[in-house]
Amino acid sequence: MKKILLLSILLLSGCATSNVYLDIQGAAWRKTEAFSAKQFGVGVIETSGRNRFDPKGSIVVSDFPVVAQTTYFSEETAKAALDAGVKFKPSVVDVSGGFKSQTESRLNSRYVVFRTLDSFALIERMNDPKNLKIMNLIKGLKDPVIVTGTAVAFDNEMFKKVDSGLRANASISAGGSSPAVTLGGNVSTESKTSVSNGTVFAYEYSAIEWDETSKDAKVKNLTIDRPANPWF
Repeated sequence: MKKILLLSILLLSGCATSNVYLDIQGAAWRKTEAFSAKQFGVGVIETSGRNRFDPKGSIVVSDFPVVAQTTYFSEETAKAALDAGVKFKPSVVDVSGGFKSQTESRLNSRYVVFRTLDSFALIERMNDPKNLKIMNLIKGLKDPVIVTGTAVAFDNEMFKKVDSGLRANASISAGGSSPAVTLGGNVSTESKTSVSNGTVFAYEYSAIEWDETSKDAKVKNLTIDRPANPWF
């Protein structure tokens, strides 16, 4: 019975996969070298070779609200997380021997999806004077983007203690070496960690539209990238 229940959960979380994209909750998230794409990182999508995010920096934000959703691993997300972790650690050459046991362990684990749902609030943060320098640099690039969603694999005690009911109450502070995440609704349940404690294995980004009436770099709009027919 337990095996049937677990299989049902995995099928419901259904994740299609391709060489470039991973299906997370019905949307195509990019996975190539995802470990370089941290929340609120800005850069460009390099499509001439590896089709990856090329980071140029990140904006400075403090306690920006995001939706944090936890869900069970499917085999595809487990493999993507393991692959990303291995690529992030060049000293690890071969995980084939331990892959099966790691995957089975991850099937009972969780990953966390951080998403930015209030693009207008994010635009305000991007247009804050403290981000003017990085915005001016980014405006000089062709088709710059900002990472507005990350799927992170965590394997530590903190996330085992996070109640699923708190999934909509989270915030991220970014601008340093790694974004800091706060999860929880009250003092007794609040938990903090650094995203560097986990591995980013997939991400989504938003294209930046500039306000051409401004002499300085000023963001007018953000549009989440939605690739057409990503599974073909």
